[in-house]
Amino acid sequence: MDEKTLFKHIQQLEVSLHQPDVRSNPIKLEALLHPEFQEIGRSGNRYNRVAIMALLLDDVDESESEKDVTLVSKNFAFALLSPSLVQVTYKSAEKVLNRAQDSREEELINIAYRSSLWQRADAIDQGKAEQWQVRFHQGTPLADY
Repeated sequence: MDEKTLFKHIQQLEVSLHQPDVRSNPIKLEALLHPEFQEIGRSGNRYNRVAIMALLLDDVDESESEKDVTLVSKNFAFALLSPSLVQVTYKSAEKVLNRAQDSREEELINIAYRSSLWQRADAIDQGKAEQWQVRFHQGTPLADY
């Protein structure tokens, strides 16, 4: 796979982790998160794979909320650190649509600069399709999106 195609694939994987159908599915999360996954959240807290999966799987069902939240991202940049390791950086925010009292206000909250390391999984050595997993992720708070 050439670099441009690889980077597009990594971006799709990264953005898939923003989607509710992935964040709420333990099978999909296990496929995307490396067994030794570590995260430093925008809060400064550290999480391992077990902890982050528990947090994601325990999220409140947004359909019952007065707010709709969508994760948005932009300004993706990539670095091929080795044939089996890619770094991706980007900005993200939670776009909140407040439905309370007939309001349709949108606002961006929890803005962050993010960095992830994606590692090619051993599956490629077993003759399977190339599989990538996020090994490390960090979010740093930002004032502006």
